[in-house]
This record gives sequence, structure tokens and C-alpha cells, in this order.
Amino acid sequence: MKNNSINKLKLFFLGLENRFNENLDLFENLEVVFKSGNKEFKGIGKLESIDNKTVRYNFNGITIKDKFKFILDSILKEVSKYEEIRFIYNERVSSIKIEGNDKNVSMKNVENKNPIKENKTSTLLNRNYLIKVGEAD
Repeated sequence: MKNNSINKLKLFFLGLENRFNENLDLFENLEVVFKSGNKEFKGIGKLESIDNKTVRYNFNGITIKDKFKFILDSILKEVSKYEEIRFIYNERVSSIKIEGNDKNVSMKNVENKNPIKENKTSTLLNRNYLIKVGEAD
């Protein structure tokens, strides 16, 4: 991406940083998709700690646990290597979608249609399974 587009993206990220700090309780996750040619590279961030305001961000097999501002800075450093970016900031009620390429950077506010999610019980129930090695009976 060009420097003009990266500067616009930096301005949008500044607003997102303020929104994150003000509405920390509403934050669910963030999704980033970098696009280069026909390939897409995905990154996902989730809230790690409310007290420290840290986010766990995973991209290219590397997980970073840091403040939201530093996560956005690392995304800005990465975006110069790719042609397009699609950034989605999800909250309980709404989402902010930022799309950018060499020509334009745009931001849209999208309301979530089903803000209340049903919790389904897991079949695994988060327990350890003991497996005995040997012949089957």
C-alpha cells in the first residue's frame, strides 16, 4: 500500500483506539485480512485481560499479547507489505469495517443482527482423555 493510504488507515486506527479505551466492555474481537494477489492472510485478535487492556493477536503463526495501541501499530507495519487490507472491529452490538487499498481507504459501521449468541454445550466438555496404547479388545 502507498503512504497516503497508510496515513488514512492510521487516522482510522486512532479513532478505533479511543473507542476501544472508552468501550472496553463492549469489545469482542478484531479480524484482519491482508490480501496480496489472490492470497489472503488472516489475523485474529481477542481480549486477553480487561484490567491491563491487553489483546492477544495471532498472525502468521505468531501470537502477540500487548496493548491495543501496539497491536494496531504492528498491523500498520505489516500493511505496507500487502496490496489490500480488510479490518473488522467487532463489538457486541455493532462492527466497524475498514477496507483499504492503494486507491482508497473506507470505513463502514455495520450493526449486528443477532447481538445475543446462544451458548452451545461442547461435546468434549474440556476434560482430559486417557488413551491406553496397545491392542484393541
